[in-house]
Amino acid sequence: LIETQSELVSLARPDGRLIYVNAAYARHHGCEVSSLIGTNLLDKVPREDRSTVQARIESVLKTGVAARGHNRVIGGGGQVQTIEWTNSRQRDAAGEHVLHSVGRDITDRVLVEEALRERESFLDRTGRAAGVGGWQYDVQRGVLTWSLQTRRIHEVPDEFVPSLDGALGFYPPESRCVIEAAVARGMEQGTPWDLELPFTTYRGRSIFVRAVGEVEFEGGAAVRLVGAFQDITERRQLQDRVESSERFLRRVADSVPLRIAYLDLESRYRFLNEAHCQRFGRPKEALLGRTRAELLGSEMPQIEDRLRLALGGEPQL
Repeated sequence: LIETQSELVSLARPDGRLIYVNAAYARHHGCEVSSLIGTNLLDKVPREDRSTVQARIESVLKTGVAARGHNRVIGGGGQVQTIEWTNSRQRDAAGEHVLHSVGRDITDRVLVEEALRERESFLDRTGRAAGVGGWQYDVQRGVLTWSLQTRRIHEVPDEFVPSLDGALGFYPPESRCVIEAAVARGMEQGTPWDLELPFTTYRGRSIFVRAVGEVEFEGGAAVRLVGAFQDITERRQLQDRVESSERFLRRVADSVPLRIAYLDLESRYRFLNEAHCQRFGRPKEALLGRTRAELLGSEMPQIEDRLRLALGGEPQL
């Protein structure tokens, strides 16, 4: 059975000298079984990994407690691969302790895990730089997953496990109604949402967040919710200050008896003060986006003639 299995099996003396290897062990190293007997198992371990492997072996032989671990091994053709070992202590025919090892090649798994960690690290770095977190909710399993940046925005401790109801609980009642309605529309109609709402962090800090999300469907059924999450408190505070300043300037402009207006390149009104509105006898909403010609209509030629006579040339409207 041992000779036919795919796992690498070996027996070694406490000093690492091999006294038995199966065929899979020999094939992995591109050798015959006989050429490996008597060699030291550490010879096939990269120098920088040997101290870790030696410590693991000594612990198993000293305590008799089996241990699992992985390390790099130099295989056939000099290729470095990662083997996961299960090491245990046994006795040989003479009653001496020997190391029994069973190994499994996990090189592909390690490469995938490293690529995944690198991708997660990249996403975390970009998320931190942009201040944007991600989230995903598996509808069938009921599992909510947050990116590290999303956890930072929520200010939750490391052991915090998010849930859909718990996540909604961070919104004040008036905001929770809005986000719940948006999620419900997404589940029923597939409508995405992009909302800016008040929010209270785990530590009780009041902020503003931008919550973006959509529902993914398979076979007509909702399978997951995905989205992004961003702390927009500074932008909202700046926006509030700008709007406050604009309101103040508008009050000042409306209080003076002079007509004040701003027109774009197409001669359409983008701002008019109260005095200018009184000139046209219409509310501001009826004037914005219109040209002077559109507003004056039949009066426009007469006004142009009067201005031309007064200025001695083309009117400056």
